[in-house]
Amino acid sequence: MRSGRLLRRLGEGGDTIVEVLLAIAVVSAVLGGAFVSANRSLNGTRVSQERSEATKLVQSQAELLSAATKDPAASADIFANVGVGNTFFLNNNLSRGGASTTRGIYTILIRREAPNTFLVRAQWQKTGSGTAEEMFIRYRAYPNP
Repeated sequence: MRSGRLLRRLGEGGDTIVEVLLAIAVVSAVLGGAFVSANRSLNGTRVSQERSEATKLVQSQAELLSAATKDPAASADIFANVGVGNTFFLNNNLSRGGASTTRGIYTILIRREAPNTFLVRAQWQKTGSGTAEEMFIRYRAYPNP
């Protein structure tokens, strides 16, 4: 009697190696897809964060340029001494210095394109890919009378 039960148990099949390998392959595919999706989401968040920071930097320089053009001394300096095609940078003290500045991963430039038109531009290398990105704002200003 005992040997009959033992033979019945041995005859009942468990999971075969093919079934186990198939289950592992399905679980691996699901986990791999989740990893790829999470990685793309993280990269998208980084790119969005970099663009947002660049926008803030460009806008702050445009605001400083606007404030400088309303100040008679700074306005005279910008409109008299910075020729068309010249590049300059306004720091937080409204003073000019150098052709550009680098803040973190960003290079900020202000270029005078026409007598009353300025281009404020941020350039940076995208995190992860290393490709160049840029953002710019054109600002039209008139000297204080």
